[in-house]
Amino acid sequence: MRVLRLATSDEAPGRLSPGESAADVAARMLEAASGEPVETVMRAPWPAPGLPDLVDKWMRQYEPDMVLLKANSFWFNYLSVPLMLERKLGPVGKRLSRAGVRVGETPWLTRTAAFRTGRRMLVRALGGATYFTPQEVVSSMEECARRILAHEGVALMIEGPHSRMNHELARKAAIAHEKRRLHVHNSLKRFAAEVHVPFIGQDVLPTREEVAATVGADHLHVGPEAARTLGEAEGAVLVEMWRELHGHSPNRLP
Repeated sequence: MRVLRLATSDEAPGRLSPGESAADVAARMLEAASGEPVETVMRAPWPAPGLPDLVDKWMRQYEPDMVLLKANSFWFNYLSVPLMLERKLGPVGKRLSRAGVRVGETPWLTRTAAFRTGRRMLVRALGGATYFTPQEVVSSMEECARRILAHEGVALMIEGPHSRMNHELARKAAIAHEKRRLHVHNSLKRFAAEVHVPFIGQDVLPTREEVAATVGADHLHVGPEAARTLGEAEGAVLVEMWRELHGHSPNRLP
């Protein structure tokens, strides 16, 4: 059995120890329920205009039995100071942006309290830009889902965006942050109901304490405990999807 996970950087290789990711946990649950070996194929989507065509290509290439389509909060809710500078200052801003991205991609640095404090102060002082609008993300995810469901006999689940940065923002920015997340969450939840596919996500913003208990050292990605909890939730849905497939009841668009 093959599961295609259109997932987030939470599941990037090396992020957690082998066997600890949500994908690993969910796969073990699916194997235990089905008695079949499970192959997980991981791809990291980016909701640019060409993503639906790319999803079509992945569907033909991997021929999955099940697909997990995740909406990533980073796409529409991560306030990037380098991106803001690039958009406002043109070529000069682009050079500054590249330097900022290189710093942000240095793992040991992003795990330090000094880096997180500095970034928080910059965002509060200067603001930031998001890569996509919430509606751009919703439209991209809906079209990707339709492309997936066009493949006969493939089961799909959709996962809404999670929030981990809200409590680092000033009050006004935090309200806007959650408003954007809920727009994507609620839109995809409604869409999933319309096309009769399972949906999981955060209906309520977690507290600061709950977020602190779920994130890893960089305060952006999940830690092992949260990955296990999420993997168990995903695994339960995948098992139910397998039962439907086993009963020859594939998801179809209405």
